[in-house]
Amino acid sequence: MNKISPIFCLYLMTTMFSLTAKQVLSENVTIGICQGNSQTFRIYRQKGQIMMRAYAQKDGVTWLNTAAKENVTAEGNDYINIRGEQEVRVFLAKDRKFCSISIGKSPVERGTMEGTSMSNTSFVRGSLTYLQRIALPPRAEISIKLLDVSLQDVAAEVISEQIITTSGEQVPIRFQLKYDPQEIKPNHSYAVQASIRVNDQLTFTTTRRYAVITMGSPLTVDLILDPVARKNLYQELKQGEWLLEDLAGSGVLDSLQTRLKFEQEERLNGLGGCNLYFANYKLNGENIKVGIIASTQKACSPAVMNQEDRYLKALQQAYRLRLDGPYLLIDCQGLKQPLKFTRIKEGKREY
Repeated sequence: MNKISPIFCLYLMTTMFSLTAKQVLSENVTIGICQGNSQTFRIYRQKGQIMMRAYAQKDGVTWLNTAAKENVTAEGNDYINIRGEQEVRVFLAKDRKFCSISIGKSPVERGTMEGTSMSNTSFVRGSLTYLQRIALPPRAEISIKLLDVSLQDVAAEVISEQIITTSGEQVPIRFQLKYDPQEIKPNHSYAVQASIRVNDQLTFTTTRRYAVITMGSPLTVDLILDPVARKNLYQELKQGEWLLEDLAGSGVLDSLQTRLKFEQEERLNGLGGCNLYFANYKLNGENIKVGIIASTQKACSPAVMNQEDRYLKALQQAYRLRLDGPYLLIDCQGLKQPLKFTRIKEGKREY
């Protein structure tokens, strides 16, 4: 009988541990999910940093994804966003029976916690892939969700979610979603949904229903994701307004709102910080030429007027623009760094 070499055993154990550790490090760990009437908040830990992500239940759009700070109390844990236009607080009760959401000065909204504190844990397992011969770049974000899809015309309830940040892995990629069997309703329908984002842009998503758990559906499912058709640059530019975040590397005044909006028929307008401005422009691919900029003649403080003047002079010399994740970058003649904007939709920044 052949004996297995101790050195080979050590190599095998080391390899298995390395693979396991790599998988754990590449995944985000959910601390808690708080579901309110209109918003769902997920508190998770990513490489040691506590993060806060908010989804609008009506359309599933992520409107906040930022680092958060944690305050531990006798009643539970309080999480507060570090970035964002307004303060957001999510409280997770210690007994996991409830949570609460506070956005700005709006009344505190009591919610329910999902996907946490599971004494009887089961799993939906599977893999995901796509048919296109395209390699996933490092730090692509893969989201897999277990959803209650029983009600029509109502946003699906998130039962569980796994986030995987790639570090060289390629499809097919394995996943597992945990759930509490006691929370599963036999007469409800459940499904798995997945998406892949690269540089915060949705690139692949599931387009059919993958039923699981109830009504004879399996606990193992293999997902095939389809590519998402991207809008052309002109269409992307017209989606909402753009807020200036950095003026060619010199920053911007925190209290100042400098905005840019691309209109129909090659017109642009915005707020320089003090005055409204408008101009014609021509776009050819990523190349842009801005016509003479006209503006109102309101007077503001010297600091505001100085920033507005530098911004309008830079915009007048714009020659190229491009999208980089959630940012619009505009290169201008004579400046070493671009103007940097964040998209605003319905009064909220996109991160």
